[in-house]
Amino acid sequence: MKKDKNLDVFYYHEALDRAYITVNFIESVLAEHPVIRKNNKIRKKVNKALWLIRDVYQLIGNLKGNQ
Repeated sequence: MKKDKNLDVFYYHEALDRAYITVNFIESVLAEHPVIRKNNKIRKKVNKALWLIRDVYQLIGNLKGNQ
């Protein structure tokens, strides 16, 4: 991965924070909605989205440590 010299540690921290906020938002607002909880197909997709964003969070965290 080519690293952009214009990206400093604060950009990585900001991306990490946004991923964290996104996970919390999906968990607390979307995943807990009665329609989502009742519909198995939709709930599975929301849970998949959560796992993907959690993975993004981990990937960003690893990038932050490898600067």
